[in-house]
Amino acid sequence: MPNGQEGNYYYCDTQGSVLVIPLWPDGRISLCKQYRYLMKSWVVEFCGGAMSEGETPETAAARELREELGIIAVDFELLGKFNPFKGVTNEVCWVLLCKADKDLEQKLEQSEEIQRIDVDRNDLVSIFSKNELHDGMSLAAIELLRNKFCDL
Repeated sequence: MPNGQEGNYYYCDTQGSVLVIPLWPDGRISLCKQYRYLMKSWVVEFCGGAMSEGETPETAAARELREELGIIAVDFELLGKFNPFKGVTNEVCWVLLCKADKDLEQKLEQSEEIQRIDVDRNDLVSIFSKNELHDGMSLAAIELLRNKFCDL
């Protein structure tokens, strides 16, 4: 501690996480509408999840996208990274943009309830301004996406 005394500090140690923004050729972006148990409600968010040990952000993003939304994507581009909850976790969340290439069936885990929502890229800010998208990590990702596309 700043005063030199020792104390206990509890935090969540992770391998990191990813959020992935799949952009279709026609300008649509696919989002997840997922039931979040702790919130006891459905939450609209970007697809994402935890990274496994030794996994790169790109391989984790491709895996999560395939499992949660049934999308195969190419050309992953790192938009940025951030810590989602400093003081509680050492997690680094990597945000990637990719080109959605193929649409397949989801491969959800037993505990997951996820619906895919496709929105026009230009409607993301509208969803944000109406407070329909209130997941903090997704809000951070939108800001990174806005830095890429100044017309959002």
